Amino acid sequence: MELTGGIVDKIDLKECPICKSGTFIRTHFSNKSKNLSACPTCLAIFQNPRFIESDYGDVNLESNEFLKKKTFYGDWEGGPNPEWIRTFYKNFAVRLKSLCNTQENSKKKALDIGCAVGMLLEIWGNLEFEPYGIETSRFTAEKAKKHGEVFIGELEQYNPPHQFDVITITSVLEHVAFPLQTIKKMITLLKEGGVLGIEIPVNEIKRIRLQNLFIEDINLPEGHIFFFNRLNIQKMLSYLEGVNIYVDYFGIISNKECRHAFVRESVLNKFLIKTVISILDLVPFTEKMLGLEFFARIIIKKPTSSSRQ
Repeated sequence: MELTGGIVDKIDLKECPICKSGTFIRTHFSNKSKNLSACPTCLAIFQNPRFIESDYGDVNLESNEFLKKKTFYGDWEGGPNPEWIRTFYKNFAVRLKSLCNTQENSKKKALDIGCAVGMLLEIWGNLEFEPYGIETSRFTAEKAKKHGEVFIGELEQYNPPHQFDVITITSVLEHVAFPLQTIKKMITLLKEGGVLGIEIPVNEIKRIRLQNLFIEDINLPEGHIFFFNRLNIQKMLSYLEGVNIYVDYFGIISNKECRHAFVRESVLNKFLIKTVISILDLVPFTEKMLGLEFFARIIIKKPTSSSRQ
């Protein structure tokens, strides 16, 4: 399979990757964008035909300038992440820890899928978990190894000798070919009483269409295969059985601690910080009112045998 322009292959799907329905509606985002399909059965919206990119494999990553810049996930070179991003994910990890009630007395184990340079592995270690990671990029996996044990490859290839108390997968599920199958696989890796924490972007199509009213030709995010919203998330989760599910929707601004940390780092004039924070504290309700939340956090808890009785 030859690599041309960063693209490995193109697949034209004949059935929905979520519900396997063979009936879906072909559509497109804009004249310049990739084609999309919408499934009327499970409401999934996905890239079709699908282009599989090589950016996250082992293709010349050492010379990839994008991967050497600071991104939303922090410094790909392994430097410190901004306070607001660390706060964003630490809060999520603390909540998952509080929900975990696995029964074993040994040190608890946490797995982060798509661990990049290991920020969540470091957070789990600080929370007294034994951290493990899965990462497809050798370049970033080598950075993550200083924070825990890292498997280089795909989730489907991963067969650990033990199960996990907590599993996290953040901003990854929109990139995978079969998200429902991926969720089911992760549940099998959980101990009874364990929790799975999923974070995915939502409302991308709606937000970018709104932006395009003012800024022309903003395209959908590169590498995103699925485009999630409240309706298709609810439908996808309805196919899961025997687990307890909690879902929250929010924007970055909606998270108070994250919002305040972001302002402290971004506003140079310390006398303006309180004013900016006061103004932004009024914003979150408008995100929800307009349906413009940025993220969904899905928590799936695997019940214990005693709780099923």
